[in-house]
Amino acid sequence: MPDDVASAPPAAAARVAERLGVASAALRLYGKRDQTRSDHLGLIAKYLEWQTAPAGSQAMKELEQFLLDRAMEHDPPTLLFNLAREYLMAAKVIRPGALILAKMVGTARKGAADLTSQLVGHLLTAELRANLERMLTWLRAIDAHQMDVSVLPNERRRFLAQVARRSTNQGLERRKGAQVPDPAGVRRPGRGRPARRGGGPVRPGGVGS
Repeated sequence: MPDDVASAPPAAAARVAERLGVASAALRLYGKRDQTRSDHLGLIAKYLEWQTAPAGSQAMKELEQFLLDRAMEHDPPTLLFNLAREYLMAAKVIRPGALILAKMVGTARKGAADLTSQLVGHLLTAELRANLERMLTWLRAIDAHQMDVSVLPNERRRFLAQVARRSTNQGLERRKGAQVPDPAGVRRPGRGRPARRGGGPVRPGGVGS
């Protein structure tokens, strides 16, 4: 139910007016009484077999769980918002206000972050934390955080990240001859011999093209 009926495209207004058997100008008066809009929305929802989702309802709880599950898979808020809209349409649930839905998306993202910490927190042993800290120190020392890869499309950056996650140091070196030093000199679990220490700097384009 649009808030400003008078701004409807003339072709749409003419079509509705024709179906209702009234003049198009008469539609500008629609909604002057707020209760009329609410009553009509209820009748339309009942006719189409859609349901509302008031706060605390089962429909809202199911939407919250859906958003949490999707937030564990996707982080962009716009994507989560659109997934929620599609979910509500498929479930024939009238979408809550945009601000309410946006807040739900934010809550789901925070919930996903908290759940992730709970699921993997036990993996961060004192030794692993120390090794990760040494790795971060080395990355900062070579100004890795200042590398600008914005010239690459998002999908290409995701692809390169996937390559990095799947590859060992030796595998990356074979792809482009890049030498990826391991300052901590720590043996990776299940990865064979320790990664080579020292070597040249990481080359931004060294993981495929």
